[in-house]
Amino acid sequence: RSLLEAVLQELERELTGHNETYDGDLPKLYKRISKQLNLDPARKDIDSSLKQVLSGLVSIVGGISAASNKMGDRHARTYKPGKRHAVLVVNAAKTLANFLFETQRARRTPE
Repeated sequence: RSLLEAVLQELERELTGHNETYDGDLPKLYKRISKQLNLDPARKDIDSSLKQVLSGLVSIVGGISAASNKMGDRHARTYKPGKRHAVLVVNAAKTLANFLFETQRARRTPE
């Protein structure tokens, strides 16, 4: 979660020149940035298969946020994750962070 928060806040600063107030709502922060990067699955001009993938990214952010609350050590744990769960969440966060940075890079220097 911390990785995604930092990545999204940095991207917001790059895209807008400032950071909006962040209230800890990771899905809301992702929604702001995804719109800035034209990754909003609600766009009418993209193929339905890409919409499905972009919707999956929204689900990943929501899942990482929820997992952090239920499984992380910031709060009392309501679920004890296995190692495989931790690996899944960390790898999903890394993959998403990489995709977001690559998307921003592509916007600056078109292919």
